[in-house]
Amino acid sequence: AQHVGGLIGYQKGNVTNAYSTGKVSSVNSSYNRDVSIGQHYSGTRTGLYFIADTSLIDSSTYATRIDTIGAGAEKYAGFKFDEVWGIQEGTTTPYIQGLKIDPKNYYATGSDYVREGRGTAADPYLIKTEEDLYQIRNSRYAYYKLANDITLSKYAVWTPIPNFYGVIDGNENKIIGLAPTTGRFITSASNVQIKNLTFENVKITNSKMRRSLDKTL
Repeated sequence: AQHVGGLIGYQKGNVTNAYSTGKVSSVNSSYNRDVSIGQHYSGTRTGLYFIADTSLIDSSTYATRIDTIGAGAEKYAGFKFDEVWGIQEGTTTPYIQGLKIDPKNYYATGSDYVREGRGTAADPYLIKTEEDLYQIRNSRYAYYKLANDITLSKYAVWTPIPNFYGVIDGNENKIIGLAPTTGRFITSASNVQIKNLTFENVKITNSKMRRSLDKTL
């Protein structure tokens, strides 16, 4: 079998203190695929992480999930930030001291969509436009807060956000003009929190969709 990993395809040695930020894909669905190590044969593994925010992967066989790219040094247990690793809190992911910092280490270029905030409880991603709202689907473990009312036009016919696990704080604001295709704002959510948020002028075409939206919220 073929083995595809974000860090290593086929492990035959020790791996310590590493993380993956990217998506992992293969040309064949039968290949062993993991965001960190495709297949473990021998050796030890310690301090391996992946960032769900950018990889859009929910779990890994060999690595620990870090929810958002904005998570600070405290999330990378085992990394020696006083000797080996560096980090610019609020600006970069960890990098090796003494080497040039790659542009992908910076939040602004390391994610698919540039947002204001870090996606953490203390510094949530701010939702100011309907594009910000739509892009929640690309960072499904993060914390969000609406900065103002959002009136939908481009995304009025709303495709539900799949597999959301984060927190959305409406901050007493509104989402206006939602027309969900299935009656749901999000789907298959687990441990999700949606609070302080009002939906106004929601377009529901039948009672089945009404019950579905009720369950979502």
